[in-house]
Amino acid sequence: MDNVAYLFSGGLDSSLIASIFLPFNKGRLYCIGMSGSNDVIAAEKVAAEIGAYLEIVEAKEEEIVEAAEKVMVLIERSMKREPSYVEVSIYTPLYLLLSKIKEEVVISGQGADELFGGYHRYLSMNAEMRAYEMERDIEFLRREGIKRDIAIANEFRKKLITPYLSEEIVKFALTLPPEWKIKGDVRKFILRECARQLSLSTAEREKKAIQYGSGFEKVLRRHGFIDRMKNVSEGP
Repeated sequence: MDNVAYLFSGGLDSSLIASIFLPFNKGRLYCIGMSGSNDVIAAEKVAAEIGAYLEIVEAKEEEIVEAAEKVMVLIERSMKREPSYVEVSIYTPLYLLLSKIKEEVVISGQGADELFGGYHRYLSMNAEMRAYEMERDIEFLRREGIKRDIAIANEFRKKLITPYLSEEIVKFALTLPPEWKIKGDVRKFILRECARQLSLSTAEREKKAIQYGSGFEKVLRRHGFIDRMKNVSEGP
């Protein structure tokens, strides 16, 4: 497959996809963040480990604010409701990054948290409740949540590919015992084991959500976005 871009934060999910897919689907890794942000630093390190070409998109404050305004409109249009602050802070990096990417096909790591126990709130649940909540979360993402990603991709005429959300991976992940996904306080345990087998340093890294790792959240908060939205949190 030619003309492929990989959304790459240097985190566990995107690093595994890049490591597995790149030998068969050559493409360029793209990371977005403010200068010196955690995601930029991590992406540079992991890209060097796997010998991949990485393009850093350094976001400027005025670009972030402008993109956030457009994301608010897009989410309201695609989801038929007002966006939450968390949604805007998560999807602004995606919007701005896709606006810079020239490739037509974009590969994303969306879905790994829901399938493999990535959310912090899962830690407070017993095994039965974890299994129930993960299945509920992945069904919500596939039915509703992914509409936000698709709407942004369509805005820039991109074809979005989400390997973790393929039918085969979803069916397989839902059959795995919860203790393979969360072991003690270690989230996405099975994915970390895969990363260790591939000698990726990201296996040991505890990554923050993209709005924090990229530095975008501070900008949006500074420009009053959190005060403009009544609905601060997001959930399935």
